[in-house]
Amino acid sequence: MCQCNPGLSNCGVGADVDCVDEQSDANNCGSCANVCQPQGSTDCVNAACACTNSDDSLCGSPTDGIPLFCINTTSDALNCGACGNICNNTYASNSGCRNGACTCSSGQSVLCGTPGGGAVCCGDGNTCTNGVCN
Repeated sequence: MCQCNPGLSNCGVGADVDCVDEQSDANNCGSCANVCQPQGSTDCVNAACACTNSDDSLCGSPTDGIPLFCINTTSDALNCGACGNICNNTYASNSGCRNGACTCSSGQSVLCGTPGGGAVCCGDGNTCTNGVCN
């Protein structure tokens, strides 16, 4: 077995042994053979996988069968403000995500009703009274 410099780990088997930095190696992130996924859009930062684009969040749960993916949670209606926060389920079918918060889409300025309980977005100029746009 070869001797690695301080701060590096001996990863691999047989002739394929390499000295790697588990703090920054995306193929050995935090431990040998822990590959950051999805490859190409993640880096290893301080021994943890993180999205290459700093505006994105790493979402998914491989243990639950949901592959990891990078997404901007400030604008994605399926991951709004946090991974898995779906605006259409929380608010109304015509809602969107702005600055990490579920909102009505443009031209539909008033959220009317109970989020998750049949809420709708009313058109501009309308008001909401007792859960009904008027």
